[in-house]
Amino acid sequence: MYSIVGPFNSYKNYNIYIYIYMLELTDTQNKQISKAIRYAKRYENYPYKLCNKNPVKNTNIDKGPFWCVNEKTPLMMQVKKSGLNCTGLANLVRRHMRLQVPGKVTGQKLTLDDKKWPGSSSAWFNYLKNEKRLQKINFNKVYPKGTLLIQDYNPKDQGHISFTINSSKNGLLESKIIHCINDKDKETGKVYKSVVIEKLKDFYNYKRHTHICLPPNWLLKN
Repeated sequence: MYSIVGPFNSYKNYNIYIYIYMLELTDTQNKQISKAIRYAKRYENYPYKLCNKNPVKNTNIDKGPFWCVNEKTPLMMQVKKSGLNCTGLANLVRRHMRLQVPGKVTGQKLTLDDKKWPGSSSAWFNYLKNEKRLQKINFNKVYPKGTLLIQDYNPKDQGHISFTINSSKNGLLESKIIHCINDKDKETGKVYKSVVIEKLKDFYNYKRHTHICLPPNWLLKN
């Protein structure tokens, strides 16, 4: 369990108000969140894999890009060979923490698309929304490490998931995220085709994230 201690505190920094999210966790919880982050960082530079336009017939086969089977995590070499996508990385982290993949969580209310696409951005968003674990994102807040950033599925870019691996006192934009992405910054020419670690502000399309989920609500419980 965790508790929110008091209201948000704030301070003025270069004429920008930064809101600090006060989250009280036990030592055990902090260690578990750090464990999840260490595991995720092992996938840095692993290749991105595009998903098929049509859903697979058998979602019980453990393979990329979604890795949406509720079993022990596959070998690293298997993931590198098969590739992954943004939710595939999050699904592997959940499995490493011995949790179930959204779209296959026991008792989860599923849409037709969630059944066809377990472990997808739609399945993740619906799962967290139905469990009342989502909050609208505020880029000027200081969130704890392990905070999930999410954009729901949409036909244009299929949604996105990333999560923080540290917490900067200067706000979310200064915090580092890890995400798996296939994209290109047309302004700078920077190409994304793998799992990347970078400051959120350095991701040219960071505003695509619309909501957050605090670390205990996706890393420590189904």
